[in-house]
Order: sequence, then C-alpha cells, then structure tokens
Amino acid sequence: MNPKTQVTVLVSVGVAIVASSGSAISRSAGFGDSGWLMGAFAFGILLMSHAPVLMLQHQVRELQRKLATEGRA
Repeated sequence: MNPKTQVTVLVSVGVAIVASSGSAISRSAGFGDSGWLMGAFAFGILLMSHAPVLMLQHQVRELQRKLATEGRA
C-alpha cells in the first residue's frame, strides 16, 4: 500500500472514530439529535490539522525543485 493510500485510510478511519464517539458522547451528555455537530467538529479539526501539512508539502516540493535545478548546472 502506498503512503498516500495509507494516509487516506487512516484519516478516514480517524474521522469515523471521532465522529461516532463524539456522537455517543453528545447523546450521553444530553444533546440528543445534535450529534452531527460532533461530526462537524471532527471534520473541522481534520481541516485545521491538514493545513500545516499542505504547507510542508509545498516547501518540500520547492526544495526538491531547487536541488534538481542546481544538480543540472
């Protein structure tokens, strides 16, 4: 399994676990049918945590590009 597929699977499983456990927690806390808010919260956390990863990927690509052009000179 390649790394991109592994990341996708892990993120999907993580979101499912957080959403389902968050829904159970919200029901036990008395929020009733508002459990979908916990899923939205989990999705928000996912988006917030992914932004620095995207920036790091961009920086690595930029460094690789610079190294490749210096190697040709």
